[in-house]
Amino acid sequence: MKNKEKNLTQPYFVYAPPDFGDVPYHYRAPKPPYAGAESWKCSVYYYWWLYLKRNDDYRLTCEEGGNGACAELYRKFGDIHEGDFKTWWNKHWELFAEPVAVVAHTDQRQGFDSAITLRIDLKAKRNRVLDDIRFILADIQADLDQERVTSDAHYPVETNPMLSSIHQHLVVWDMKKINEWVDDAVLADIADIRVNHVVDGSTAEQARVRLNDREAARITSEVKRRKVQAAQRHLRVAEQYIQNAGLGRFPYRSGR
Repeated sequence: MKNKEKNLTQPYFVYAPPDFGDVPYHYRAPKPPYAGAESWKCSVYYYWWLYLKRNDDYRLTCEEGGNGACAELYRKFGDIHEGDFKTWWNKHWELFAEPVAVVAHTDQRQGFDSAITLRIDLKAKRNRVLDDIRFILADIQADLDQERVTSDAHYPVETNPMLSSIHQHLVVWDMKKINEWVDDAVLADIADIRVNHVVDGSTAEQARVRLNDREAARITSEVKRRKVQAAQRHLRVAEQYIQNAGLGRFPYRSGR
């Protein structure tokens, strides 16, 4: 990955980009979406690509060579059904990268909504210069909400992503496509959705040990209801993520 801006040695992303192991990685590795996930899959940008691949309008637009309902987005994202993720990422990472934050004073190409001009003694020690800059920024930004994640990327990540949840939504969606006619409670088992099996302090197995079949049946029914609700919630969220990915927004949903 090469940065076209001479002012930066590496592009900057608000959230960790995929790590393919071929360049120095300067980000704290995110919590993997699932056990054993490869490092390049531990990125919200990888899941953006996956969800967009499942958008029917975008797929049809790709099949028509860029003509269709997602034509405008296609001009930026290209045919995501052609080639693997790494190939696509190497061509499109700039969609998610932040603009440069520091430019030389003589460089008039870059404009910022809010900025200051610094005069730096180029004969001073680098550590001293950096310490002074940190002090200045700490003073100026004291009243700003620096904890809030903001992005000026062409396509910013909508919310702070939890990769495990984004992954689970997609797993349930894919399992439903493969097992279209199964009951949603069975779908929850297939997709390994975890629900609480304890109802009023007891499980169905414990009720059966007490020879209370009626209570066991009630608990079993309640657990099934929980599974159905959980599976349907995952499906609703996944559908919203998929549809909004076709609008250039991820991960975005308007409801549960």
